[in-house]
Amino acid sequence: MNKTYTRMLERGDTEKAEAYLEQNIDKISKGKMAGKLVQVLGKFAAVERSIVADKEMTPVEKRDRIKELRQNRSRIAENFQQAAMSGG
Repeated sequence: MNKTYTRMLERGDTEKAEAYLEQNIDKISKGKMAGKLVQVLGKFAAVERSIVADKEMTPVEKRDRIKELRQNRSRIAENFQQAAMSGG
C-alpha cells in the first residue's frame, strides 16, 4: 500500500494520494499507521525538496505546489490524529 501512495506523491497527485490513504487507513494498525505516517511525512519533505530544486518550474508554480503539498500534509496529519483518537 505504501508504494502506491508513494508513487502518487512522486507524480504530484497529492489529492489522489490523500484519498488513497483515507480509504486504506483502517487497514493499517495503529502501530503500523504511526510508522507509515512518519514515512509519509518524510515523502512529503522529499517531494517539497524536489519542487524547490526543479529548474523548470517558475517561482509562482513552486509556491503554489508547495502550498498545496503543505495543506495536504496537514490534512493527513489531522486525519491520523482523528483516527488514532477514535480507535483507528
